[in-house]
Amino acid sequence: ELVSKFLLTDIHRRNAALVLGREVKDISETERELGKTLGYALLYGAGPPRMMEQLVKGGFYDATIPKCNAYRDQFLKELPKVEAFIEEVHQRVLRPGYLETFLGRKRFFALPPRYARDYRRIYEGCCREAINFMFQATNADATKLSLVRMESAFAAQFADDDMPMILLNVHDETVTEAADEIVEAAAVSGEAIMIEAGSESVRHLVPIEVSKNISAIWSK
Repeated sequence: ELVSKFLLTDIHRRNAALVLGREVKDISETERELGKTLGYALLYGAGPPRMMEQLVKGGFYDATIPKCNAYRDQFLKELPKVEAFIEEVHQRVLRPGYLETFLGRKRFFALPPRYARDYRRIYEGCCREAINFMFQATNADATKLSLVRMESAFAAQFADDDMPMILLNVHDETVTEAADEIVEAAAVSGEAIMIEAGSESVRHLVPIEVSKNISAIWSK
């Protein structure tokens, strides 16, 4: 359901429409913030107080803890596989004690004995980290894979004295410097490589979008 709606519309508006019982086209910018906060809060383990805090900051001023509980319950009722996914990830923190991305990179979790006084706090923290890992580490896999391939592609496509230079990464953004006469070709090549790397990192289960921007000055 989420994947199919992602292809057709803004997923945050769709989430808001889901819990508010409205059409996507009728969701305001403020109500969109509800959908965005709800989606991330569920995945990263935020409770109703934290959700309420984020919603108020985003302009959803009538948010309350009971309302946040109701939004969460409605969301999971409409999309039960989301709750099942979260539960599965939490169980894997216990056994086998690690998770791995689609490309096989593992994240291990060290829990104290169950009788330890702070066991519950540590376990809940690991669960939040585990959900975060499944998404952020998958994205990191895609970025790293694209960097390796981009360097090889640039070396094969351009002359040594005119080859684009990969300067740095900012989260999932790759900053590359290229001469004016090849900048468009470098941007097109880099975009295609990032899309393919992203698709592989999620086993082609969801569509991957990459945006490119060409600028002559650093401030843009």
